[in-house]
Amino acid sequence: MAYNEFYPQGVEPWEPNITTLLNPNHLKWEQFVKVGTPIPTPWGKEEYDRKNKEYHQKMQALRQKGASQSKIKKLREKHLRWVEKFFAENPYRDVVGAFEGAGYASKGLYRPALDCIMFSRKMIPFDPVCRAALEKRIRFIAGE
Repeated sequence: MAYNEFYPQGVEPWEPNITTLLNPNHLKWEQFVKVGTPIPTPWGKEEYDRKNKEYHQKMQALRQKGASQSKIKKLREKHLRWVEKFFAENPYRDVVGAFEGAGYASKGLYRPALDCIMFSRKMIPFDPVCRAALEKRIRFIAGE
């Protein structure tokens, strides 16, 4: 099954941290969104996607050439520095909104935060929506 088959068009995903934004006026995590936050939330997705694609092409070329691990590591570290700076300088870095790119799809699905462990898979905190969903599940399992 392809990733784009996980979420059929016109159907709202069951996950509490992914939306198709069928109704932007009633976002499933609207209690976390500050008044005035644009929905969908702009985040420089085109630039991020372009840089990410360039990085993967360069990485593939290095591997095909049999580049040393130090060259590969240097490219990876350079890209990670760019990503960290990109996120750090984004005006919506600490805002809950609707950021396009979620559920393994680049387009059509939205996540609540610019970055969180569920997006970049870095060792960073869960965003408020993911944290609340995890806490709710833990309370359910604990019988609270």
